[in-house]
Amino acid sequence: VKGSLQRSAISALMKEIDSIGDTLRSMGLDNVEIVRGSGSDLSTAIIDRADKTHTNMRNVVVMASSRTINSESFSALRNAKDGEKPFLAGIDPSELIRFYSEFGEATERQLYIGLTGLLYMTLELAAGKEPPQTPVITSYDKKNRIIFFLPKVEPIEYEALKNAYNAEVKALTAA
Repeated sequence: VKGSLQRSAISALMKEIDSIGDTLRSMGLDNVEIVRGSGSDLSTAIIDRADKTHTNMRNVVVMASSRTINSESFSALRNAKDGEKPFLAGIDPSELIRFYSEFGEATERQLYIGLTGLLYMTLELAAGKEPPQTPVITSYDKKNRIIFFLPKVEPIEYEALKNAYNAEVKALTAA
């Protein structure tokens, strides 16, 4: 939600994730692109960027809401030929929405989502590693390269939330 405490707390982490491509390019790794968008705009942006950079779709990793991954606009990505399928990770926001509708902007009941942990797991699975045994994974189709996560809801105070996301920023910066 724009203007929410959650969005405010996570903004530094999102900026750091957005800058990963630039950081890696400065280190000589020029094959990482970060594309952000929503819904049908995201699938179009991904396909356009892959075409522009001559990237095989097999080398594309997408993390989006499960609704976006399952949307009609993503059918071309989901139904690509074997060997050309991108890796798709969908995050089911139902527990997050439920919790937020119950507690809203209460500073003592904000949500911590281990976003970098999900991102790390997504990248490892896209690289071919086996999935860990965790209840966060609700389904995984290795052949079609699609995984769905249901993040654990961890309510914490707002200051602790900001500190947790700042720690994730530091971890990404150090990586």
